[in-house]
Amino acid sequence: MSQLDPTVELQLAAPPQRVRGRLRVPGWLVLLLRNPKSCIGLAMIAFVVIIALIAPLISVSDPNGFDLLAARQAPSWHHLFGTTDQGSDIFSQVVIGARRSLLLGFAAGALATTIAAVLGISAAYLGGLWDEFVNFLANVFLVIPAIPLLIVVSGFLKSRGPWMMAFVIAAVLWAFEARILRGQALSLKNRDFVLAAKASGESTRRIVFAELMPNMISRIAAAFVLVFYVALLVDAGL
Repeated sequence: MSQLDPTVELQLAAPPQRVRGRLRVPGWLVLLLRNPKSCIGLAMIAFVVIIALIAPLISVSDPNGFDLLAARQAPSWHHLFGTTDQGSDIFSQVVIGARRSLLLGFAAGALATTIAAVLGISAAYLGGLWDEFVNFLANVFLVIPAIPLLIVVSGFLKSRGPWMMAFVIAAVLWAFEARILRGQALSLKNRDFVLAAKASGESTRRIVFAELMPNMISRIAAAFVLVFYVALLVDAGL
């Protein structure tokens, strides 16, 4: 019986080489795309974003214009959603207003989530006076209603644009998510990977941002979606 060529054996045992420059898809994105419900949700969000981007192209008239002769018309091919009491085209108001609402919700969600993540996770890890101060601050902002505060602030400020509204909404809504993220961080601060990072002499900033926060990314993303949703409701209420 002939012996096998050792070179062939080495070639078979050699592990496959990785192609450099290949794009690696994150695991959470793969799970998201494999879920039919999440794909439907992403398609709906993408549709709304596309409509907001091409709003000037599909708007049939000035959303702020009015024509009393065309007031209170029913939906038709010329006015897809009908007209208001002043004759303004409702479809144009919806598609043009989607831009402002999406930008306001995204800005408020990003700002509130950033504040909540930094304060909540750092308070859970550091403890002591900083934890008590963050808890006191969160309790104060939890009892402040968003819409009355926006009305009061808009009465005193000269600038009443969407960026100011996003800042006030974020300042009010961060507290609830900070309490949730603090509780989750408390359950992670005594895990082995955090204790190992602390024993190796890692700085507090790196432990918070590189060890704790990546393991809470799913809850942080949920916080952003919740604030984004509430910001849209508050904007519509105003």
